[in-house]
Amino acid sequence: MKKLLCLATGIALVFVSCGGGERASILAYIQVYEAGTDTIVKDFGIDMYKYNGFKEIPLVTLNDDTVHIPLDMYYVGVTSFDYNGEAPWLSTGAECRFKADYGEGSGEAKDTIPAEFQISSPDPGYILTQGSNLSIAWGSSNGAQWYWLYVDISYYYMDNSGGFDDFDLELDTIIEGTSFTLPASRLFPSDVDTVLYGSGYVDIEAYSGPKIVAGEEGNIKGSAVGFFWGIYAPDAVGFGIEAPANAPPDDQRQETFQKHLKVLSDYAAEN
Repeated sequence: MKKLLCLATGIALVFVSCGGGERASILAYIQVYEAGTDTIVKDFGIDMYKYNGFKEIPLVTLNDDTVHIPLDMYYVGVTSFDYNGEAPWLSTGAECRFKADYGEGSGEAKDTIPAEFQISSPDPGYILTQGSNLSIAWGSSNGAQWYWLYVDISYYYMDNSGGFDDFDLELDTIIEGTSFTLPASRLFPSDVDTVLYGSGYVDIEAYSGPKIVAGEEGNIKGSAVGFFWGIYAPDAVGFGIEAPANAPPDDQRQETFQKHLKVLSDYAAEN
């Protein structure tokens, strides 16, 4: 098997202590994504760390509305606090004000949740032919500052010696524009004689908040430190290679997002 991989990796969120143990470190995000026709899911996640523990349950608000956190989702007196749930009152393309008050201090941030957009190329009926570039494009998302692109290509082929092999390419990259081209030279190595069948998958996430570059400061202000991101993900697009895809692709968006969340956690811990 021939495998090309361009994938960032991360670890679980671990913050160093600061401020004599009274200052909390926070990673928070709003993730909005399409889940089929006319269905939009709005998730909120927060991960907090404080060296000497939390003396009271953090009070979290989004646009001044309190996030109602079930009792079994937190522990009082331990060093970490985390929660994930829905926040349906938020609007895409609009400002989101985040605040977490933990008694001894608070952290807050303000940013725009990226607006809805669609992947325009490729479309679901597209067929990638041997020797062709793969052109990827999507609409601009209002409020987005950068995009996270994920591409998965897999096909079975006959090589120049008459044998059979498979090819996989996984691309996971951050860009600022709204288009990206994978050249044919990366998609079809020189030993490929005939592509027999295969499929491709394109997923894109729009982000507001700090870009993942070395030394970028967090955008959470107040007596806490940390990062707050807004994210929007449209439906992913699957396509065939040399022939129509046999079946719609599995939706990998939540799996991909969990990988990205680990990268964000690692980045927040280092900056």
